[in-house]
Amino acid sequence: MHRPKLEAPASRAPRLPRPPSPAIQRWDGEGGAAEAMEPHESPPHAAGAEEMQLRARVIALEGLVLALLVQSSAPQRIMAARMAEHILPRPGRTPHGLTIRAAARIHQLVVRARRIAALR
Repeated sequence: MHRPKLEAPASRAPRLPRPPSPAIQRWDGEGGAAEAMEPHESPPHAAGAEEMQLRARVIALEGLVLALLVQSSAPQRIMAARMAEHILPRPGRTPHGLTIRAAARIHQLVVRARRIAALR
């Protein structure tokens, strides 16, 4: 069977990607927020719409992961907790605050999921 080749109309030509914003560059480089910042403290550069969208997406993903962990079995939650070890710095490497906090966040999500699952 012959399939016609689909082409985008000229008015729907793909846009060239914009250079990443400074916020995305910080995330990509694992620079994130300042090391000394408290977990609930907002960085001074978080006023932009793109940064706020990024935060909303992270919050939504955390909620989805928590819901999945609550529905998962105990061995699956143990496996999720062990995934934090893959985020922590490898032996002999310089520890990075952002990756350490990310690993701690995984453990916090697993603990919350256990508590919620126990209430069901």
